[in-house]
Amino acid sequence: MMKSKSILHSFGFVAVALWATGCGGMDCQSKSNGAVLGKVVFHSGRDGDDEIFVMNGDGTGQTQLTFNSGDDSLGALSPLGNKIVFTSDRDGNNEIYIMNTDGSGQTRLTNNVNSDRGASFSPDGSQIVFISDRDGNDEVYVMNANGSGQLRLTNDPGGEGSPSFSPNGSRIAFRSNRDGNDEIYVMNADGSGQTNLTNNAAEDRQPSFLGGSGRIAFGSDRDGNQEIYVMDASGSNQTRLTNNAFVDKEAAWGANGQMIAFTSERDGNEEIYLMDASGANQTNLSMNSGSDENPNVGPASLRLPGLRKIAFISDRDGNDEIYLMNEDGSGSSRLTNNPAVDEEPAISPDGTKIVFVSDRDGDDEIYVMNANGSGVTQLTSNAGVDRQPWFTPDGSRILFMSDRDGNSEIYAMNVDGSNPTNLSNNPSGDYRPTISADGTKIAFASDRDGNEEVYVMNSDGTGQTRLTNDSGQDAYAAISPDGTKIVFRSDRDDINNELYMMDSDGSNVVRLTNNAVWESKPDFSKDGAKIVFYSERDGNPEIYVMGADGSNQTRLTNNPAVDEKPSFGP
Repeated sequence: MMKSKSILHSFGFVAVALWATGCGGMDCQSKSNGAVLGKVVFHSGRDGDDEIFVMNGDGTGQTQLTFNSGDDSLGALSPLGNKIVFTSDRDGNNEIYIMNTDGSGQTRLTNNVNSDRGASFSPDGSQIVFISDRDGNDEVYVMNANGSGQLRLTNDPGGEGSPSFSPNGSRIAFRSNRDGNDEIYVMNADGSGQTNLTNNAAEDRQPSFLGGSGRIAFGSDRDGNQEIYVMDASGSNQTRLTNNAFVDKEAAWGANGQMIAFTSERDGNEEIYLMDASGANQTNLSMNSGSDENPNVGPASLRLPGLRKIAFISDRDGNDEIYLMNEDGSGSSRLTNNPAVDEEPAISPDGTKIVFVSDRDGDDEIYVMNANGSGVTQLTSNAGVDRQPWFTPDGSRILFMSDRDGNSEIYAMNVDGSNPTNLSNNPSGDYRPTISADGTKIAFASDRDGNEEVYVMNSDGTGQTRLTNDSGQDAYAAISPDGTKIVFRSDRDDINNELYMMDSDGSNVVRLTNNAVWESKPDFSKDGAKIVFYSERDGNPEIYVMGADGSNQTRLTNNPAVDEKPSFGP
């Protein structure tokens, strides 16, 4: 519906999350320069009124998320990628709403007779900044992510728009016409220290912060029509990136800082484009006769409709680091970046956290971080080795292996690292715990009977029972979501490891893979339909997926480095 377009064009927030994918509709030079493409959330008027859509980073898979007779627009993704905040007039006037990234759980956050719009999240996801005219003219407001604590930050007779937080959350950039024309301003997060950055006679609009360096992309008509510019956070080094006779606007940095998404009218209607940070390789992503507009950057790794995540380790950048990708192998994104070894990732049940092992402090300890790689926190700290972490189904506890008491045992601790408890407690080695979906059974490996075999025990450590019994090494067991099957790795039929399936009582063992190389670390998808694992069948360790019966074995990663130890997310 065009009734709201004139208002909404001045404020722009819909989300673009950029991470690695195939070249698709883009030229491969753009892909290689950006290294990170991804999911794009945007609003479109293609069906008569504005609705929120999502598409792949190459423009394929365009999917509508909202459906109603009002206009839904200006969406922005939360830092963890599990929520979208957006503007809707479905209840008679523009208000701020929030929903899950699959379009479910749509909830109204603001409720007044005036216009609230143009919302985006703080870097930690705890606050939302937005525009409201509830006090007579457009001002910048902030509220908690649940809609509480709404607070006015600006107070002047001019009109403000397009607010966005800096990467560390300490500042907010916004557009203001308080000096007679639209300029880019910045202020502290409490509203103090408001400063004009652009300061020229043209119209400068829609600022977007770049993570890390804090550079700002923005739109300006200073050269005769609206084009995309960038500048330093201080306002210096203002540089033009686009140059054509049509309108380019609503710039948004890609999460890796190497790409910029923006809106352009160069093809006759508003479309979403992508370009390198230098302005090169400008490519139309949305490509349809409707109006597609208002990109804004989300985190590098998001959980969006239809694609589960797989965490894994890779040394493709020189040492073992944690990566995240979609279950089809697209969207690979590096989450950790330090000279230490980071490995053995496991994704929390709600997809917002990843627990992993790192020797960055001198020995193997367990850490947790947000699913976008931020907020890394050390959970264990002792002279022993702590490894192989795994979340319980309710996300409240973490299982892990530790030799802190002299030999390898299975432990459980709270998600903050407190209250570590020895569950297996015997003089032999116990390793690699995983837990059933109902939280009642823990599968693990133990050499207590002379070689590694698969065992199960109750979640409190009682009822320890051996399931396998052969001369080979059986380990890396994972329980199916329905609790009826266990997949595991074994070298019982060969000198190399293969993947096997058995009933949860140890009966009916069936071999799933059969080739002359090492295959290991299986994990079920949360619906039980797939198993992810790594294999050396193509010359080096790569990540594969197959049906739960061993069918359709498919390679997901493809590079000369080592990719291994995958785990499925929700």
